[in-house]
Amino acid sequence: MKIHKDCKIELAASKDETRYVLTEPYLDMTHEPVMVATNGAIIAVVPVETNEHDKSGFVTGETMKAMRKVKLCAEMTCNGQLSVFTGPTFTRPELGNYPNWRQVIPAKDRESTFKVGLNIKMLWDLCQ
Repeated sequence: MKIHKDCKIELAASKDETRYVLTEPYLDMTHEPVMVATNGAIIAVVPVETNEHDKSGFVTGETMKAMRKVKLCAEMTCNGQLSVFTGPTFTRPELGNYPNWRQVIPAKDRESTFKVGLNIKMLWDLCQ
């Protein structure tokens, strides 16, 4: 899997340990491959490049940080383990079933009205 080195998607994940399923980013390969992270109030969805060995599942924030430290190529294999190219290997966590995040994304043709409120900390985490 490849993701842009400037993307710190793990910052959008929940810090609340009681919501353990949301505490790590998730590689979703059900449609187009994306990395998803949410804390219940914000959601970050980033397209990624995958290879034939990658499988859907959780990717730890620690692994994402290790991948960004590799100077040659920001790439990892995500199957039974999380193996950073020319870097360390991590155990892939099994936290349960990730929520159906696509269900909360409104359809493109749906007209909706909404109110906007800004939480600067959440906005900063999402920007990262």
